[in-house]
Amino acid sequence: MKELLDERYRFKAVKNSIKMSTKSLMARDDFISTIDNKDVYEKQDCYVCYNAELKVISEVDRYGFYYPTGFCGECGNVQQAEYYDNDTLINFYSNYYRKIYGNTPPSELYYSQRDGKGNDICSFVSSVCEPKRILEVGCGAGGILAAFRDNGCDVLGLDFDDDYLNIAKRHGLQVVNGSLDKLNNDEKFDLIILSHVLEHIIEPVQFLKTLSKHLAGDGIIYIEVPSLNHVCDGGYKFDLLRYWQNAHTVHFTTMTLALLCKRVGLKNVKQTNFIHSCWKKADDGQVLSQEEKDISVANTKELLLKIESRRKSFRAKANNVKNDARRIIVNTLDLFGVKGIFKTLYYNVEKFLRKV
Repeated sequence: MKELLDERYRFKAVKNSIKMSTKSLMARDDFISTIDNKDVYEKQDCYVCYNAELKVISEVDRYGFYYPTGFCGECGNVQQAEYYDNDTLINFYSNYYRKIYGNTPPSELYYSQRDGKGNDICSFVSSVCEPKRILEVGCGAGGILAAFRDNGCDVLGLDFDDDYLNIAKRHGLQVVNGSLDKLNNDEKFDLIILSHVLEHIIEPVQFLKTLSKHLAGDGIIYIEVPSLNHVCDGGYKFDLLRYWQNAHTVHFTTMTLALLCKRVGLKNVKQTNFIHSCWKKADDGQVLSQEEKDISVANTKELLLKIESRRKSFRAKANNVKNDARRIIVNTLDLFGVKGIFKTLYYNVEKFLRKV
């Protein structure tokens, strides 16, 4: 069953909602050519409550990929109703992901992470824990870990990209190519960092359960993900077509993340709307109550309606600004009797304003 939020979310042809470089466009089209006329999509059940019937609310992402995004009417989770199979994902992340997304070069990423996000996370978690041993899953170039290492912590990073891991190694960081299977069964950490990782995971409940086994008794899991709450607050210009991206499998709200973590046995100790959050082990996982799920459903519906309403309002205001600018330019040229002389300039300005 398809219930699109608006016709603009229908997949009609290859297009994009954000500006892309020539390199990104070529990589996108090349990847699409590798999956054309192939059955590479697998049906997904709800990652939070396992409901098998998701309503498709959008069919396209910001790069123009076919991207069927579903809404769970049982718990309010928003995620992909269909997603790439494992072989396609390996091909995508190995050969296309960084080209399409135009990611920062490894050496630049290291310093931007260390001096920016690394210090921010250090500050955020300091009110709830004083970690000594730290694990980051999806560490990239290791800049976040470097910020903790420089504060006297023992750190370990996991990632799959050797280009980024080699930068981390050059800066003296302990990193390993691989995922949780590379850890010893008895390895424990005071802080485990997931910075923009969980939204990429296809089976987040099992992933977090495995991760929790490596958490020390009073340890903290730091989870940072983009959220629909942030879009509703003005992120991505209130535009879901700027927010949806084919590398993400799930689109959290603060409530659906809480439900997911409850399933795992984690309780929230600190959280923002972006989402930046800290979680502790509470138990072995709990069954979600019908009341919790109903509240979450109502909350997600309200967020989606607000996002669409605010996007349209924001767009209308932007158009008014453009129209006002256009009128001022034309009237000024006319006032000085030079509209004809500056005819080419006038039409160039008109062309520019239509593109903005």
